[in-house]
Amino acid sequence: MSTHCPRKKILNDLETAVAESLKGIILTNPNVVTLNFGQILLIRDYAHTKKVIIVSGGGAGHEPMYAGFVGNGMLSAAIHGEIYTSPPASEIFRLLQELSFHSSRGILLIIPNYSGERLHFALAVERAKNEAIPVKILIVDDDCYQGKPWKGRCGLSGIVLVQKIAGAMAEADLELTEIFPFCEKVVKKLHSISVVVQKPTPVRGKCVCIFEEQNVVIEFGASLNGEPGIKKELDSATEICRYLLDEITSPQVGNPIEFKEDESVVVLVNNLGTSTAIEELVFTKELLSQLYERKVKIDRVYKGKFVSSLDTAGFSVTFLKVFDKRVIEYLDAPCQVPAWGNLNNFTISPKLDRVICAKIKPSTAPVPQVGPKFTESGSNTVMMVLQFACDALYSCEKQLNTIDHETGDGDAGTRIRRGMEAIDVAIKTEKINLLYPYTMLAMLSKIIEKDLEGPLGMIYSVFLEAGSNVFRITPDTEPITPKLWSKALMEGASAVKRCLTTEAGCRTIYDPLYVCSTLLENGLDLVGISAMEAVGVSISAAEEAAQKTKMPYAKYPDPGAHSVAIWMRAVLEGLKCRWIED
Repeated sequence: MSTHCPRKKILNDLETAVAESLKGIILTNPNVVTLNFGQILLIRDYAHTKKVIIVSGGGAGHEPMYAGFVGNGMLSAAIHGEIYTSPPASEIFRLLQELSFHSSRGILLIIPNYSGERLHFALAVERAKNEAIPVKILIVDDDCYQGKPWKGRCGLSGIVLVQKIAGAMAEADLELTEIFPFCEKVVKKLHSISVVVQKPTPVRGKCVCIFEEQNVVIEFGASLNGEPGIKKELDSATEICRYLLDEITSPQVGNPIEFKEDESVVVLVNNLGTSTAIEELVFTKELLSQLYERKVKIDRVYKGKFVSSLDTAGFSVTFLKVFDKRVIEYLDAPCQVPAWGNLNNFTISPKLDRVICAKIKPSTAPVPQVGPKFTESGSNTVMMVLQFACDALYSCEKQLNTIDHETGDGDAGTRIRRGMEAIDVAIKTEKINLLYPYTMLAMLSKIIEKDLEGPLGMIYSVFLEAGSNVFRITPDTEPITPKLWSKALMEGASAVKRCLTTEAGCRTIYDPLYVCSTLLENGLDLVGISAMEAVGVSISAAEEAAQKTKMPYAKYPDPGAHSVAIWMRAVLEGLKCRWIED
C-alpha cells in the first residue's frame, strides 16, 4: 500500500522517495550508478578501482549527504536507509562483499554517531571480518555538546570534512593502515555546533519579513534527527554568532575548542536546509568577522548546504584544527563531487539512468562448519544450556516489558520472546548447527537480527557475531576449553562496547558483559579454583552489575542489562546439570 506524500512536499510516494532521489542524481551525473539492491550510489568504475574504498551512509533526509559526495576524490559509495533510519545491516554487509570482490585494498566506513547507524554498520563489519574482508569503521562525533555517556556526542557536519580528507588520501594511493589513523586524528580535532531557528509567525496583513516575535528563538545543540537543543532568545546574527563562539569555547560543553594564536582552523558553515541564501551570507560574514576579532587564524572557509535536516532553518558550524599541513593538502585536492562544488561539464542524457547488477549475490549457502568441533557430550551440553537460556528469557517476558516501559517502548520482553521462540524452533527442527561453535553462534546472530529486531536485537547480534569470530580463526585441532569461551565472551563484549561507544559503569547492557568477561578471564587463571567456580563467581558479579544499571531516578535497571543477567543465570544452571571438567 503506497504512502502518499503530504501536499506540501513535491514527492510521489514516501516509500519510494529515497530511491527516486538517487535516480534523480544518476540522471544528472554520468559518473555514478546504482546497484540492483538497496539504496546505494557508487562511482561508475567501482569494479575497476585499485585504491582503498571510502564508504559512508546512514538515514536519508540529510541531502546532499550521503549520495551527493560520491565521486572520484571523495566517496566511492554511499548507502542510505529510509528517512532518519539507518540502512539494514544485511544491505551494508552485501555492499561490503560487492566492493571487496573487486578490490583487496580495504574499505573505510565513515558514519555519524547515531545509535541506529552504529548498530547496523557494526553488525555488518563484524560479519565482514568473519569473511576476512579488510574493513575499518570510523564514527564521527563532532558535536561540541557532551552527549549521554552511553551514546556519546552526535554527528553533525564535520563528517563532510572527514570524507573529503579520506577520499583524497585514497586517491593519493595511500593504504588503509595510513588513512584510518590519520582520519581518527581528524575526528578528534573536529568541533561542531548547530544553530536551529524556530519558525516565527508572520504578522497578518504585513510584509512576510515582519514577525510577531522581536527576538529569534534559537536552539543550540539540536541534532540532525530532530532531538532538541538548548533554547535561547536572540535578536540578531551578531548576537547568535557571539553566543555560538562563547559556547563552543566554554569548558562546560564537553568538547570545547581552544583558539590559539599559533594554530589555524578550517571553518565550515553548513546550511541545515531552509535558511535563505541571504541569511547564509550574513551569518557567514558575522561569524568570520567575530573570529577575526578574536584573532583566530583561518586557513579555509567552506559554506553551503552539505548536511541538511528536513524542514530545518539554521546552520551548523564546524571547526577543524589544522594539526598537520596535509589536512589542507587533502582538502584542496581535486575531486569530481557536485555537492562539494566541483561540477562537471557534460551533456544531459536519459541514458544515464543505468542500474549495475552486483557480482555478489545474496548468500543462500549455510554458515560454513569451520574451527574446532564439539564432542558429542559438549554438543549436548550446549543444547541444554541454549534451551535453559531460551526458557528463562521466554518466561520473563512480562517482567522485561515492565522494566522497559519505564524508559522505553515497553516491548523488550515481547521482542526477546519472539527471538527465543525462533531459536527454539531452529533447535527442534535441527536448523541450527550444534557441532561447531562458530557455526552455531553465527546462525544465532542471524536469527536474533531477524526475529528479535530493534536496537536490543542488533546489540545481541553484534555480540554473537563477534564472539563467533574467535572460533572461526581457531585451528580445528584446538580443544574447546573454558578459556576459549572466555575469549569469545570478551570479544563479544568488546564489540558491544565499540558499537555503543560506551564504557563500563555507564549503566548499559555492556556493564554485565564487561564484568563477566573480565572476571572469567582472570578467574580461569587462578590456581585452586575450578572452571565451574570461576563461571559461577563471574555470573554472580554480572548480576550485581546489571542491578547497578538502575538510574538514580528509576525503579528498575536497564532492560538490556537485566536480560543479560537472566540468560547468564540460566546458562550457569544448565552447566551445573551437564558440566564436565576438562
